[in-house]
Amino acid sequence: MKMKSKLSTKFIITFTAALTFIFLIMLGAVQISMNVYMRGYIRDSIYSFHEDLDKSVVAVIDEVAYTYARMTRPENALTLDGLGSGNSYAVRSQSLQELVEQSRAEGFFADIGWRDKSGYLSVNGYASPSEDVFIEAEKQRNKVFTGGYKNGCHSFAVYMSNDVTSAEGCFVFFMPETAVGNALSLFGTEVGYSYIIRTDGYVFSHEDKDYVGKYFYYDNMYSLDGQASMQTMKMDGSRKIILVSPMANINSRYGFGFSLVSVLDYAYYYGTFEALTYILIAVAVAMFSAGVLVAVIRAKKLSKPIARLHSEIDETIRTGEKGRLKKNAGDELYGLEEKYDEMITHIFELMQKSREDAETQRKLELDALQMQINPHFLYNTLDAVTWMAKIKKEPEIENLAVNLAKFFRLSLHKGDKFITVGEELELTEHYLEIDKIRFPDKVSVKFETDESLVKYKVLKLILQPVVENALKYAFVEGKGNMTIKTYLSDGDIIFEVTDDGAGFDVPDDILSGKKNKSGLGGYGLYNVNERVKLEYGEKYGLEIISHKGSGTKVTVRVAKRI
Repeated sequence: MKMKSKLSTKFIITFTAALTFIFLIMLGAVQISMNVYMRGYIRDSIYSFHEDLDKSVVAVIDEVAYTYARMTRPENALTLDGLGSGNSYAVRSQSLQELVEQSRAEGFFADIGWRDKSGYLSVNGYASPSEDVFIEAEKQRNKVFTGGYKNGCHSFAVYMSNDVTSAEGCFVFFMPETAVGNALSLFGTEVGYSYIIRTDGYVFSHEDKDYVGKYFYYDNMYSLDGQASMQTMKMDGSRKIILVSPMANINSRYGFGFSLVSVLDYAYYYGTFEALTYILIAVAVAMFSAGVLVAVIRAKKLSKPIARLHSEIDETIRTGEKGRLKKNAGDELYGLEEKYDEMITHIFELMQKSREDAETQRKLELDALQMQINPHFLYNTLDAVTWMAKIKKEPEIENLAVNLAKFFRLSLHKGDKFITVGEELELTEHYLEIDKIRFPDKVSVKFETDESLVKYKVLKLILQPVVENALKYAFVEGKGNMTIKTYLSDGDIIFEVTDDGAGFDVPDDILSGKKNKSGLGGYGLYNVNERVKLEYGEKYGLEIISHKGSGTKVTVRVAKRI
């Protein structure tokens, strides 16, 4: 125990304890104050401002909805009929003017327009929004839809389709940007600025009007995943604090997908703390230098046995064999040597397991590729079959060949083992189209997809084998329904295949690769499960829930990756 006392007392206590204890107290106090108190203060005050601004913007957008409601009241039915496409331009213009006057909207909006089959007209002559705005507005009938930004105004479109009037078309409300922007100007230039951005990067309002109505690339700065966040990063040569929070009120009411982003000056909040930190660091450096001098003297007494151990490790690397230090009672380096032997043994075991896993993955990938049946040749052949079917006017054969060709094109995917979630779903859809041609009206399939996940990458051919297994075994004796869901759970991507088929009692070894007694499951599910686990880890893979007569649910869990 004498040597052990020297190593721990003279090195650890003399150097580490004396310096670390003092500096941790000083620096810890500053950091705790900076990262706890100030961070909480900034977060609470800015999020409170975000909540107030959210309510203010809702009130502004509500004016669009209220104006539309006043214009489409039953007592305005005759005036609304005057907007109909069968009337003259003069009648339609006069009707629009009367509706605007009756709705008391002239003081709030810069202009109000109307668009139907006969064309576009407005009270003050503002230009019509783009065609895609009217297309989207028509899909969301009687709901407020953002139509873009131009000439200092936001446009909002509401497609009218109701029982009050036979006229049917789209109202366009032009709102000056200042109606929203004034609320954002509450921040001074010394503190920072805020802006409103949509999930797709569209900037709805900003203190710099050059940004309004344009798309902003934010992926390398923050996330708009519906969660509030606070982070520090460097922008334009200086540190900034970025706070993001979803606009819950306006999003729940209108489904806009808006978030508020505040960019604050880091030095404004943390400047004093940083100055104190620099002073403490300077003191620490001076004291540390003195401590190093003492530590060097003490370290010399420890260097010889450590150098000896280093020599033994070098010998092991060169020869692949481990030598033995002479056992010395109380010498803790001998205990370290024994742990080193255990580590080397464990490393070799891990290397062997890694080689075995790599070989298993290679075999599984080869099995998956073999199922493609020479896709280059088959894809070209199917292309020829498609044209022959088209020429001979055989639509079912043409549809079968087209879907099969697309299926193999996605399966090939330039040799990559990863495709996007959207491509995996598309591949499965083509497979289902092929099966539908073979067995029409046997299975009704419904897709429920979280569209925000379609661009993330996953292993290829992990959903289609699960769907194929369900079609093969669930509906042997009759028709049925199947639902394919794609959603996010605990940060992971989930593919879920549910059917109301025959169901079965799930064997314990269904994913072992062996043929189970029920004849269900099979190598396809084993292949998918093993490839997922090898790529993502043991917590990922397949889960099967089923009972006889109550259908089956199979989930595939993979990690979310770009």
